[in-house]
Amino acid sequence: MNNIPEIYRLAIKAKYPNAQNLRTPAVCGSQQNVIFADIDNKTIVFKFGTEDIIKKNVAISKTYLDFDIPVPRIKMRQYNNLFFEEYEQLAGKTLYEAINEGMPADKIKKVYRQILKNIAKMCKITPDALKNKPNKNIHLVAREHVTNVNNVILGNICMALIYIVNLGTKKDTAVFHSDITPKNTIVSNDGILVGFVDLDSVAIANLNYIFSAMAAKYQQMGFDISELCDYFEKISNIKLNRTRISTIANANSFAKKMLWKHSQSKQQ
Repeated sequence: MNNIPEIYRLAIKAKYPNAQNLRTPAVCGSQQNVIFADIDNKTIVFKFGTEDIIKKNVAISKTYLDFDIPVPRIKMRQYNNLFFEEYEQLAGKTLYEAINEGMPADKIKKVYRQILKNIAKMCKITPDALKNKPNKNIHLVAREHVTNVNNVILGNICMALIYIVNLGTKKDTAVFHSDITPKNTIVSNDGILVGFVDLDSVAIANLNYIFSAMAAKYQQMGFDISELCDYFEKISNIKLNRTRISTIANANSFAKKMLWKHSQSKQQ
C-alpha cells in the first residue's frame, strides 16, 4: 500500500469498493496527499486537502477547460470530515520523468513553448473567475502550502514575501497556475504537452511573478530565460518585465531549495 494512510484508503474504498492497486505516484509532491487507484480499467487520482481549496479547484478546472487549457476535470468528494478531489489520470508521464529518461533539449524547449501558449490563454481569465473564493490570491495559497509542509512561521514569511514580489499592474493580473514545473506538467510518450496538474496553485497572480516561477526550472536546466520571453511576447503581444523575471526566478530557486531542505529535516 506504499504507506498510504488508513483514512485515505477507507475514504477511497467507501466510494469505490472495487478500487484496486492503491498507490502513491512515482513522483510525489511535498505533501504526499495524492493516491492513485485502478477502477474499471481506468486510473483514478484522489487528492486529499481542505474543503475550501478543493472547491476552488473544482471551479477553476471547469474555467480552464472552457478556455481550452488542458487540466483534469475535477470532482469533489467527502468521507466523514475528509475532503478530496477525484479525477481521471491524464495519459502520459510528468515532464520531470521524461527529462530524467533523457528527453533531448529540443523536445524540452518544444514543451515549454506549448506551456507558454497556455499561459497566454490564462492571461485572459480575469480575477472575477475566483470571486468569493477563499485563498484566491497567490500569497494566501503559498502561506497554506508552506505551513502544511514546513510550519506556520515560514508560511507567514513566505506569504509576505510573495505578496511583495507579486505586486504589479492590474492589466498583468489574471488567474494563473503559479507552479508550472516539470513535476506538474504531463507529456505524452512522444513529448507533446498533455496538461497540467496540482490546481492548488492556481490563483490570482501577476504575470511576471508566475512567469519567473515557471522560468526558474528552465534556467536550472541550463537554458536561457530570454528564449521564453521572446517567444511569449511574440505569441501574446504582451510585454514582460525581463529584469524582474530574472531576479524573481533566481530568488524563487533559492527559496524553494531552502524550504525543501527544511521539510526534509522535519522528516528525519
